Amino acid sequence: MVIFSNRKNKQRNLRYRILKGFIMPTKKPRIQTILEENIYQTFKELCEKEMRTESQMGAYIITKYIKEYEATHAKEIQKIVME
Repeated sequence: MVIFSNRKNKQRNLRYRILKGFIMPTKKPRIQTILEENIYQTFKELCEKEMRTESQMGAYIITKYIKEYEATHAKEIQKIVME
């Protein structure tokens, strides 16, 4: 198996492993978003700092936000679910 060690080649490495059958593509739902350039650049820097892909970081941020929202708005959410 070929491993590309350069961080810039992370996507290339992932594509190689998927194509060779080492990783199955996910069937999880996907989202897409449009950001201002300065926000995107900061997001990319955070991804590098945390050593996460953009997809992993996006999923982490969204999951964390939803858990915090649920914790602070539990009664409102329960009311919506009951309707």
